[in-house]
Amino acid sequence: PAAIYEFILQMGESHIILTTRAQAIGAVAQTLELGEMNIEESMLLLLRRAQIAPAHVQLEDIPETSLTLAKSIALVMGGLPLALNQAASYIEETGCGLAGYLRLIEAQLAKMLNVNDRALIGDHHTSVTATWTLSFEKIKQNNAAAAELLYLCAFLSPEKIYEEFIIDSAPALDAVLQTVATDPIELHWAIAELRKYSLLRTDPDSGALSIHRLVQTVIQDTMDEETRRCWAERTIKAVNQAFPQVEVARWHETWSKCQRYYPQADASTE
Repeated sequence: PAAIYEFILQMGESHIILTTRAQAIGAVAQTLELGEMNIEESMLLLLRRAQIAPAHVQLEDIPETSLTLAKSIALVMGGLPLALNQAASYIEETGCGLAGYLRLIEAQLAKMLNVNDRALIGDHHTSVTATWTLSFEKIKQNNAAAAELLYLCAFLSPEKIYEEFIIDSAPALDAVLQTVATDPIELHWAIAELRKYSLLRTDPDSGALSIHRLVQTVIQDTMDEETRRCWAERTIKAVNQAFPQVEVARWHETWSKCQRYYPQADASTE
């Protein structure tokens, strides 16, 4: 923000749109956060970018078979424009079609996310995996605890990861993450580091964290087998630590927390 502030002051009455992954821009501009595309937007981007449907055609004018396949691909991509664009580019360049691409991502999603977009102009052929891997490396250099928090989230249910859950799981975490989990201020700074790269989102009402499913896929795929197994075990132990011990006679006292943590227990079974 500081680097562009003087430039903005010199623009007079002009209107400027800035795009950034930064979550905090201070008084430089009014923030409008863009989430993932909805299913209809995702399908249109995929079909138009892959040259399967002309730019002016709407969904109701596209054959049902293509719509069904496009919807299945869009659901896997979770409304992420970068991933949808990469998918469409692959379909256009290889001619594999929607059905062929769907079979590929169902069988080897992580590998397909690492396929460079060769159709882009110039040398910027960055895959989804390469884009996020650069962010992972920067986070590891800047904040080791934030990196470990990201790895933990990669094995949890992607939605509604409550700060309370992370705090309750602290005794089962390793030393670096345990120190952060027991200090709310340090925990917030670790979360801020991940939000800076748009790898985690925060619900302002509940305070719950969420992580995109494709981010989880890429993180797990960048680990070797031993590291992946280690973090899976750590996650299961963390969930076991956080989940309340339920006494039958007093179940009502822990029921609310059990409901909040159940998705994490369910993810652990996988």
